[in-house]
Amino acid sequence: MRKKLIDSYIYSSAALLILTATAKFVSITGRAQILNQADPIFIVPYRTVFFLTGGIEVAVALVCFFSKRLWLRSCLLAWMATQFLAYRLGIGLINVHYCGCLGTLTDALPMNANLVHTLLVVMLAYLLAGSYAAVGWLYWQQRKTNGF
Repeated sequence: MRKKLIDSYIYSSAALLILTATAKFVSITGRAQILNQADPIFIVPYRTVFFLTGGIEVAVALVCFFSKRLWLRSCLLAWMATQFLAYRLGIGLINVHYCGCLGTLTDALPMNANLVHTLLVVMLAYLLAGSYAAVGWLYWQQRKTNGF
């Protein structure tokens, strides 16, 4: 993996985070009942979870777009992807079959709910695999440079 490839991966991941954050922000302006229901993991209304998660996604994306520090950008993406995975595993463990990852925007999309779910899983896999590969490559390059 080369730095140019990692940069391309980071920019594409940041764009995905902006996309999902936008979906969350659009959703919280709606009146769907689920927005007032408590998220099963965080026990606060989905509206609050979407607002906070969307804000974190935008913050991570901005660092990815504007920071020159490859380590920081790669590690932030790995951290964010790990949080998404932990949330998905958590809702699976408590037998919840609904992930409101894009908020209520999915109701307005002319797409099958299963397709949206599959796309989100693919996106999560992309974030996880790419960020961990980038961190691993940077680690080995640093070890090689430092003579370990």
